[in-house]
Amino acid sequence: MVKNEKSKMWVDRILGFVVGGALVLLVSSVGVVSPLKTENTALKTQLSEIQNGAPRLLSEAKAFVESKNYDSALKTLDTLFLQQPISTEAAEGKKMYAAIEATVKQKNLKWEAVVGSLKTSWERTKATELRGKMEQDMTDTLNREWENSKDTIKKEWEAKQL
Repeated sequence: MVKNEKSKMWVDRILGFVVGGALVLLVSSVGVVSPLKTENTALKTQLSEIQNGAPRLLSEAKAFVESKNYDSALKTLDTLFLQQPISTEAAEGKKMYAAIEATVKQKNLKWEAVVGSLKTSWERTKATELRGKMEQDMTDTLNREWENSKDTIKKEWEAKQL
């Protein structure tokens, strides 16, 4: 019986060891491996977006240029240069960047050339508009004051007539 009890004890120990190992494996799988797999998947997605992002960013920059939104185009190209500095899209983007800067500089020079005459024209239009408003306000004020003072003026006039 002693031999049988020793065997049973060894079987119980081995069984406990196996069950304990299985529990440790389960806990580590759920607690450690699963979050790592999730993080790994997220990182793969992010890497894929970055790798595939270069054509998308270049396309966005081109669309901004077509709509003459040069500031947004430059910002998009800056993002492209940060994320994919050695991509073929970045090389094309650098050429675009220089062309955009030249366009913006030319646009600013044209603006500086015409800003004086535009201001003068705007001032004339605005002054005419304000004069009209002031004249209307003055007429309204005079009419209101006349109605308030008419009776007094009439009495003063009648007193002078006698």
